[in-house]
This record gives sequence, C-alpha cells and structure tokens, in this order.
Amino acid sequence: MDNGKRSELVEDRDPVAGSTRSSGRARRSRAARGGVAAAVALVVLGACSVTETLDTAEGKEKIKTGLESKIPGSTVDGVSCPEREINKGDVFECTARVDGQPLRIQIIQDDDEGNITMKPVQAILEVKRAVAYVEQEVGKAKRSAVTANCGTSRYLVKDPGTTFDCPVTTKAGRAVGRAVVTVKDVEGNVELSLA
Repeated sequence: MDNGKRSELVEDRDPVAGSTRSSGRARRSRAARGGVAAAVALVVLGACSVTETLDTAEGKEKIKTGLESKIPGSTVDGVSCPEREINKGDVFECTARVDGQPLRIQIIQDDDEGNITMKPVQAILEVKRAVAYVEQEVGKAKRSAVTANCGTSRYLVKDPGTTFDCPVTTKAGRAVGRAVVTVKDVEGNVELSLA
C-alpha cells in the first residue's frame, strides 16, 4: 500500500471545509450584545454609538444552521463565540459541537460593517467514507476483500496532523491489521498506512 495515498473524506468546501464570506450590510441597533460570526451575514449592534459589537444570538444560529446544512444528519449544538467589537481584520475563534465533538471555526472580520469570513480549523470526516476508503486501499494491497471499523460516529472532527485507527479484518473475521489514517488538512485529505 502506498503510504502517500491521499483521499478527500468531505464533500464540500464551505463553512465546514472551506471559507465562506458573509454578504450584505449590517443592521444597526442600540442594544449591546456579545459577538459572533455567521455563515451568511451578521447583524451589528451598537452600544450607545460608542462601540459596535457583533450580534451573538443571530450569529450563533446562523453558524448552527450553516453547519447542519453542510453536515447532513449531524447534531450541531453548543455554539459559542466571544464578544467582539467590530474591527476590520480582527481574527477570533468560535466553537460548536458536532455529534458531541468540539469543532473550532476561525472568524475573520472583513470590514467595519460586520461582514466576516469563516474558515475551519479542523477537518470533519464522514466515517462511512473513511471506512470505504480504508477497505478499498487495504483490499487492493492485500488482494482480498476486507472490512474496516473506524468507529460508530457518523462524523469525526480531527485536527490536521492527527491520526485515528481503523482495525481491519478479512470478510471471514480474521485480523489483517490496523489502518492508521492521518488527517492532512482541514479539507479532509488523508494518508493511510497499515500497521
């Protein structure tokens, strides 16, 4: 098996696996609230016209719905973002939980109007695609059909450079070895080796 074999285990490049820039102009209000980023647009709230902060409530909901639309069948909750003043070029992180696993999302403020760009900090891998990839590659290397077990979760959230194991057996249940899958980047590209 080629240790340098790469595969992409995510389907889209979007708020989950790519960059997304919000569009539209921000709306102003007098109430001051915490800060957050959103997949489509942010609402701006001013504090007595002295300081403007990003709207937490609406932004959190947009992150949640954006992730759920890009990660079918997942449960997204626990979206959290720090309170931030509107400041072009400001970079910060929000977090969410995807199927119980923490996910970090980098937010960049594009301008002084509340427009932002979201970039993933971690890869989201679909487990059934990882299993199919491991079974295909190990099966080719061993010249026989194999079964891989990469876990019971629907998705895995992993940092680039980290690994996860998938035990591999023959279709008859005899142990073949352990596939070590290394996450190469936030797009979900991986390398595979058999231990």
